[in-house]
Amino acid sequence: MNERLLSSARILIFEITLGEIQKLLAAANIPILVLKGPHVAGTLYDDPAERIYCDLDVLVRPEHYYPAARILLPNGFKLFSVNKRRLASEKADYQLLLRAPRGVVIELHCALADRDQFYSDVNGFFQRSEEFILGDLRLQGLGKEDNLVHLCLHLGKRHFSHGEKKHLLDIALLLKKKKVDWPIFLDRVKRAGCRMITYYCLEAVRIRQGTEVPREIMASLSPSPWRRRILGRYLDPNVFPIYRFHETVPGFRERMVNLLLLDRIPTMVFSTLRFAGRSLLNLLLRAAPLRRMWLKRYPLRQWMDERYKLSKK
Repeated sequence: MNERLLSSARILIFEITLGEIQKLLAAANIPILVLKGPHVAGTLYDDPAERIYCDLDVLVRPEHYYPAARILLPNGFKLFSVNKRRLASEKADYQLLLRAPRGVVIELHCALADRDQFYSDVNGFFQRSEEFILGDLRLQGLGKEDNLVHLCLHLGKRHFSHGEKKHLLDIALLLKKKKVDWPIFLDRVKRAGCRMITYYCLEAVRIRQGTEVPREIMASLSPSPWRRRILGRYLDPNVFPIYRFHETVPGFRERMVNLLLLDRIPTMVFSTLRFAGRSLLNLLLRAAPLRRMWLKRYPLRQWMDERYKLSKK
């Protein structure tokens, strides 16, 4: 009984917070899409309270990313976490972490995953979105094929190390309750550049959840033999977690798996070069004069200064 009350109270707080975000951004003509938690709970689960989520993921168009943050921050939202040793990487990220007035953590997205590695058709997401209800709110979430791509991306990014069993169940329920247009889905997967990740996600759901996935779809997604042999040393869709070394400290091995999960060789090369470039810039920005110069061009400098005093160090 107590758990049920706590769950209801948590959902109410999330509903109020989403309502505040929607109202503030709608006044500036900035539409939002709600990702994962509330959308998945409200459209795939018989009892939405069964799907626990701890934060809110909100997607805006890339051109609205910093304007949305500049609207929320003066209205009680705060920067949640900025790593002072990774300033260049933070600025290049696809999401910004905020804390809402009632303590809810908000992930403000301008893409579904790392923009250097995966393509997000954000304008298409908005055009193909579906409406869902959360309490008294009418909200928009991803259409079914886009949502399936995102659920796979979310589970598989970062070498499958941060996924939870509920993420597998989300995918299984979507495949059970929604009629997926497989050719459209395949096209979206290939455009996003997440064929490898999607293969291992669907293979895990097929094996562990007993979900039916057409053989021709799995064949279209299947990695090449050499890649499967290498990734098979690190990924096992028969067990959970899928990544075999999830308890180890991330290092070169994890970076290699991340690269092998990218579909295209050029993406691997450019991702490595950008990672190296940002790592070097992160080191340079530890010098106060360079940090101050860099922050002058940062769209959220005012709130960075207030929270971390970076420009005064």
